Amino acid sequence: MKNTGIIVLAILMLIAIFLSACNSPGSQLEDKNWILTSYTVEGESREVLSDTLVTLSFDSEEKQLSGSAGCNLYGGGYEIAGSKLKTVEPFYMTEMYCGDERDRQEREFMELLKNVE
Repeated sequence: MKNTGIIVLAILMLIAIFLSACNSPGSQLEDKNWILTSYTVEGESREVLSDTLVTLSFDSEEKQLSGSAGCNLYGGGYEIAGSKLKTVEPFYMTEMYCGDERDRQEREFMELLKNVE
C-alpha cells in the first residue's frame, strides 16, 4: 500500500514538472509566427501601416529570431532567462528603401526589438 502512494506521488510530481515546463515563457513565444498590429513609441500607440506586414519568429533550436519589418528582412539572436526575453546583437537587416513612412516604422520597430526587456 505504501508503494502505491509513492508511485502516485511520483506521477503527480512528474505531471507538475511537465505542466510548468509547458507554461514557460519560452514555450509561449518560441516556434510560433507573430504579427505586429500596433506598438508604442514614447507613450504614443501606433497602428502598423495598413500596407505592411511586420512579423517575428523565434527559433527555439537555433535561438535566432527573424522576420519582416514591413519591407526589409531582419534577424538576430535572443535569450530567454526565466520570464525575461533579451535580444542579442548583432542584428542583420536588408537595406531596401521602402518610402519614408515604412522606413520610419521599420526603424521604430527595430529599436524596440533591440531594447526589449
